[in-house]
Amino acid sequence: MLGTIGTYLGLALCATLPAKAATLDYAFKFTGTFSGTGDIFVKSTKDSLGGYDITGITGSIQGPTSGAIAKLDTAPGTPNVTGLFTDPVTGKQWFYNDVLFASGVPFDNNGVLFNFGSQYVGNIYSVGTQLYLSVSQPSALFDPGAAIRLTVSQTPLPAALPMFLTALGALWFVRRRHNRTAVNTKVEQLAAA
Repeated sequence: MLGTIGTYLGLALCATLPAKAATLDYAFKFTGTFSGTGDIFVKSTKDSLGGYDITGITGSIQGPTSGAIAKLDTAPGTPNVTGLFTDPVTGKQWFYNDVLFASGVPFDNNGVLFNFGSQYVGNIYSVGTQLYLSVSQPSALFDPGAAIRLTVSQTPLPAALPMFLTALGALWFVRRRHNRTAVNTKVEQLAAA
């Protein structure tokens, strides 16, 4: 009985411990000429710029050009190094560093560069406190881009951890009880014989 209580207490304590994740997840949403939602994945430690290096981005964009965000564009040595990207289709160029700032303006003047739809390039960046989405098509929204209102908030990654640990504990107890019942049945059969 004491062992069972100790096990329950141990599981409860494990479920409340914070998880140290190697990456963090930030949900984003923006509106304007374009609208979009998705998730940005970043390293869990700040870089030399005081922001978080972006390692991935997912979501979708709706507007004059629309589509699912397919991938983050990075150059060798990035994130955290300014890259220059030239769109092979349109010849348009963007500087980017793929860094997210958790407080204040979420992106600097270089911003984050990604592909969306089947052939479009997008860059979310800031000029002062105003954020823009620069796109490869339509070319009228390349420079400076379309002004957007963007919100970014951290998503708690370890939310499923307590449920997972509880399920593991329950499975262990069911298995233990099953084994105990099987042993008792075997003892009864041997005693009857």
